[in-house]
Amino acid sequence: SRVLDINAIGDANCWMTPVYNYLANGTLPSDQKKAAVVRRRACAYVILDSNLYRR
Repeated sequence: SRVLDINAIGDANCWMTPVYNYLANGTLPSDQKKAAVVRRRACAYVILDSNLYRR
């Protein structure tokens, strides 16, 4: 098995924060272009035990 490093999502400006919020709560940025980017990126990730993982 492979072990990967996990980075905490503590920085509000981190690109992972909107993806996590979208997957966890269904919230998207108000800007349509940014929302489209978040939706596209979110397809490659899943939340398990409150952690964001790449599929």
